[in-house]
Amino acid sequence: MDRRRRSVLDVQREEGQGMRSIRELGRSKRPMAAGAAALSALLVAACGAGATSGSSSGSNSSIFIQGVSRYATDPFVITEGCAEAAEAKALGVKFSFDASPTLDAATEITHWDADLLKHPDGIVLGPPNASAMVGQIQQASAQGIPVAVMNTGLSAQTGYKVFPPDWSHLGDLVAPLVLQAVGAQGTLGLIGDSPDNPNDMARWEAVQVAVHNAYPGITILPVQYGQTSSSTSAQVTEQMVAAHPDLGAIFVTNGPEGNGVESALAALHATEKVKVIVIDASPTTLDGLRSGAVYAAIAQRPWVMGQEALKSVVEYVKAHRGSTAPVTPGKPYLNPVPLTLVTKQNVDKLTVQTGLYVSSCPK
Repeated sequence: MDRRRRSVLDVQREEGQGMRSIRELGRSKRPMAAGAAALSALLVAACGAGATSGSSSGSNSSIFIQGVSRYATDPFVITEGCAEAAEAKALGVKFSFDASPTLDAATEITHWDADLLKHPDGIVLGPPNASAMVGQIQQASAQGIPVAVMNTGLSAQTGYKVFPPDWSHLGDLVAPLVLQAVGAQGTLGLIGDSPDNPNDMARWEAVQVAVHNAYPGITILPVQYGQTSSSTSAQVTEQMVAAHPDLGAIFVTNGPEGNGVESALAALHATEKVKVIVIDASPTTLDGLRSGAVYAAIAQRPWVMGQEALKSVVEYVKAHRGSTAPVTPGKPYLNPVPLTLVTKQNVDKLTVQTGLYVSSCPK
């Protein structure tokens, strides 16, 4: 298991009228998928008219920051965009947010290329994984454009700063929950995203290692993949329950997969028997915690990641006005953001600062 532990740590290291924030995505000439268009409309409506002009006439008003992300309909990404918009308004800078409709790297790179034509002073990026957009970040850095990355580390130290979730204690956080759910001799299932997603692999591997080391009597089933699909995850869950009558819990690495697991267990009337532990804090997951359909959730903090990433880019631009010198990594370069354990007992105390995901921007 030592080799596996090293791989986890390696990925981690690589790894009111309220906000008025968003420049219309429609300014791009490229076709826009419905999900991305919906996110743009949602943010523009939530933030009020004139979002791109900035709210201050001070020295920051000439600064333009571009947010680029993926999977536009994901509450995590919506929360990320809202946070960046709110911080941009607070700092008085111009801001635009563009999220591609899928997790596909090639699609997000197409959006990135179009967004660079807007000549941003800085970029906040939510890439699909640690390695997919390293070349794009290097290119921007060489042109003097600072890029702050959120939600993942990077496979190479490039860009200005990174703000990933702090996965270093994920296994230690989840292992006791597994013991509570299945007992010392129980069975744990794992459902991840896909076998070619190193960020996702780091999540389930961390739990696999920690449970194996702390509670060797627990049987850990081979990981199955939901492919970011609720329906696929539901099918995987049905098969897992049928093949393993002693299954006591399922650890799920993402929200869409978690929704599928929850629906399958409900249909099988197995919610009380099989506990769901999921990395997510979407409105659907929080409702599941309240009803008992979800045993525990591990919330990332997309609001904090987006807020801090945007703030760091603005600070860089202000300190290097007029410079086109290549951007070098800032200090500190790696800025891990803590996770939050959410249960039925504390779910209604969650805030955006501690991990709450939103489906629309707060006013």
